[in-house]
Amino acid sequence: MHREARRLKSAGRRAARAGVPRTLRLAEWLAILVAAGGRCAHCRQQVADLTLDHVLPLSQDGPHAASNIVAACEGCNRRRNRAAHQWFWGGWPA
Repeated sequence: MHREARRLKSAGRRAARAGVPRTLRLAEWLAILVAAGGRCAHCRQQVADLTLDHVLPLSQDGPHAASNIVAACEGCNRRRNRAAHQWFWGGWPA
């Protein structure tokens, strides 16, 4: 299975456990990655391996949908943890 498909499936399972809507499809996630151009949505660094990051975390009932997803480097995604973007960064990602 393609690495991004595995990532999406894993995030979908977490969304199911959280009981939030799951509408994100592989084509949408791949489009988000292409739009990111290899740059993290948070630190804007060029990164080889971007992760799927929920703008409003699943733990705060954020949907698993394209409108709630950005591509982030693993470091930013882990540092942000369960904080919503507006609280963690002081504004929405650029």
